Amino acid sequence: MGIIIKFVLKNIWAKKLRTLLIVTAVMLSSALYFATEALSGTAADMFIERVRVYYGTADLMIHPTEGSPSSLFRPNRAEMFAGDFEYIVGSIETGGTLVLPRETLRMTIKGFNLPELAQMNPFYLAAQEQLYPFQGKKIILSKQTAEEYGLRPGDYLDIEVFGAKRKFFLAALAEPAGPFQHDGQNINAVVPLDPLATIVNARGRVTNLYLKVKDPARKGELLQKLRALYPRYQVRETVTGQELAEYTSSLTMSFQLMGTVVLFMAVYIIYSSFKVITRERLPVLGTFRSIGATRRMTNLILCAESVMYGVIGGFLGCGLGLVLLYLIALQVRPDFMASVPVKLQFSPGQLGAAFLLAVLVAFLSALRPIRKAAKIPVKELIFNLYSKPGRRERWRPAGGVILIALSFLLPPHLPYQLLLPGGMLLLFATIIGFILMIPSLTKLFLAVLARLNRYFFGNEGVLAAKNLRENQGVLNNISLLAIGISALLMINTVSYSTARELTNFYRDFNFQIWFWTWQADRGIESILRSVDGVTSTYGIYTANAVEITNRNDRINLLHGANPHKYLDYHTLDLDPALLAELDTGRKILLTNTLRERLQVKKGDVLTLKTARGERDYQVIGFFDSLMWNGNFALIGERFIKMDMGKQYYDDLFVKTNKDPELVREAIKTRLARRSPFVITLAQMAKDNQQANDRILRVMQGFSLLALVIGIFGVFNNLIISFLERQRALAMLRSLGMSKAQSIKMFFAEALTGGLIGGGRGCFVRVPVEHHYPAGDQGFVGRTADLSLLPPLSVGGPGRTFDHGDRFRQSRL
Repeated sequence: MGIIIKFVLKNIWAKKLRTLLIVTAVMLSSALYFATEALSGTAADMFIERVRVYYGTADLMIHPTEGSPSSLFRPNRAEMFAGDFEYIVGSIETGGTLVLPRETLRMTIKGFNLPELAQMNPFYLAAQEQLYPFQGKKIILSKQTAEEYGLRPGDYLDIEVFGAKRKFFLAALAEPAGPFQHDGQNINAVVPLDPLATIVNARGRVTNLYLKVKDPARKGELLQKLRALYPRYQVRETVTGQELAEYTSSLTMSFQLMGTVVLFMAVYIIYSSFKVITRERLPVLGTFRSIGATRRMTNLILCAESVMYGVIGGFLGCGLGLVLLYLIALQVRPDFMASVPVKLQFSPGQLGAAFLLAVLVAFLSALRPIRKAAKIPVKELIFNLYSKPGRRERWRPAGGVILIALSFLLPPHLPYQLLLPGGMLLLFATIIGFILMIPSLTKLFLAVLARLNRYFFGNEGVLAAKNLRENQGVLNNISLLAIGISALLMINTVSYSTARELTNFYRDFNFQIWFWTWQADRGIESILRSVDGVTSTYGIYTANAVEITNRNDRINLLHGANPHKYLDYHTLDLDPALLAELDTGRKILLTNTLRERLQVKKGDVLTLKTARGERDYQVIGFFDSLMWNGNFALIGERFIKMDMGKQYYDDLFVKTNKDPELVREAIKTRLARRSPFVITLAQMAKDNQQANDRILRVMQGFSLLALVIGIFGVFNNLIISFLERQRALAMLRSLGMSKAQSIKMFFAEALTGGLIGGGRGCFVRVPVEHHYPAGDQGFVGRTADLSLLPPLSVGGPGRTFDHGDRFRQSRL
């Protein structure tokens, strides 16, 4: 065994360039696999970090809804189960306005007992001034906020709470993490609980109660018990497993597909490399066999070499995978979390799986060339009689046509649950189908290119065209080029489609400004209409994350549509009569995406969990929309007010007859005391595009990696081509072909093969895109490409982590 290992290591070291090629292919495939698999854990940690500003480490929370008898409640009922919880932390949360010399800032003020807050949501102080005892009118702000507005510990701040201006002492600055993390919209401040309770006349009561269970297995049981104790308040999990799964799966799905393409190319390259290795080893194998080595022993030598490549590539791939994971996490991290360090979440099992994949890829890719070499009789090995023309396999073109046809025909009929695995299989089928058709398609291309070669390269061009017909190495090059070009074009097309669909999406909004403020009502709407440049407004009632109890799913965004105004502000392909029907009863219109996801048809009933209890809604039709990536539905305005207990508008849409940016500034000035959130649709489109671009840049990097290893593969196949044609080339030289003519012929072969491979790549791109799974949206082309990015995509301001927080903070 020691002799075999020495022989293998010597062979690996002797061919350094080829070793680099194989190890690079194995390394990249295992690194991309690890980065993609570990990204789900890192993305989940990022998601939790983003919502920790609201919930800390709490598992459950209790808060009022618009149907609750009061915005305040006593925590004593929950304290009956104190032994089942690690902590029960109550808080009072309300809005306030920080008055500065040149501007006023809206802030979220949270009253906590400081030790309880530290237990629920750990934070780190950057500076302090008389912080302890944390009593009276003291306040803690984020260091990031303080630096932005020139505040220091020891300053007195004028903060308007409940219509009265009060002075608070800035007692400490905290690092921008945990409860002081900037969420992209709100400025968060912490004050002592008891003084804030006195200000709002709420001694002994809270607006929010956060609970962490001791035994996670009992979470569901305790949730039901608390719901029974607080029947008129919302009792729910802070972060559900479904939310985590949706966020992580939609983020990792695109990378899994690109990693699949790279893995396929790596297999192809290793396979072609071992064709060269086995061909080179045949004389040695013949010698071994002639002195008594068994076929099993020679197979073991070659298999050991392939495993050794896998081991080396696996170790390097694990290291590179960690680097790739970090770079991907940096790209997908939101801008407002730039100050929060990236934490990589991965398990030893994921590293082990990536290493095992590297070994298996190297071993299995080399298995077929090794087995073919083993079948050569000893006599032919000794006398060098093994160079025989390959058998022509007529089934290949027919098999390729069948696979490509299936990739076109099957996607519309796949169930929603099989979109990802079905899409992966069809992606493989498409690529394999075109590879099988490469020889036949090459002949068709050469019918035209052979004449062009004669014109540009003379007789050498004609020889190059003839060589392309039967040379397997060149055909392999064409296949690799087709796969690499198709991957690159696919990502670039998705990027273009995303930009186009974003433009189309915002074009479907027939208004210019999106407005939100606390407790927006008809009075606020009247003020808006009086602003110069505002022509009309439409206040809308919405609900987020509405559970569908009889389908074990949810609707991320539900609009209450006014049949007389909704279509004036939204350009939907929807019959006005169908929209008017929503007001005749509890009826619902779903997007086509939800129709596929829920597998429903007209007449079916969906049971929605509302603030007033469960209500049955009948499905009356479907429409196309990108809002919330298609996870969006419409019900009648009066029913959303009735069932969800709505008193205030959730958003107002504003039409203007002047520059929207100027009108936006006028609205902010007019309603400065309410610190509204006002954004133009043009700015929303720009923000969405920037968020999507970050993801697409990473995917483009994946596609470039596919091209890079494809280039290595082309180089490897050129070596194969030279080895297979040594006798033919020697014969041409004996007939008078010069070195310059040989180079000219090789150049013509490379150029012609590149043109054919590039052309094939453009055609491969079409079916690949056709079944490219895309988040919650289904297949690209069935609706739109934006679904690549559910966590960052369209759907209105503040929608990603809404969950009713804006309402809870505004009730006081």
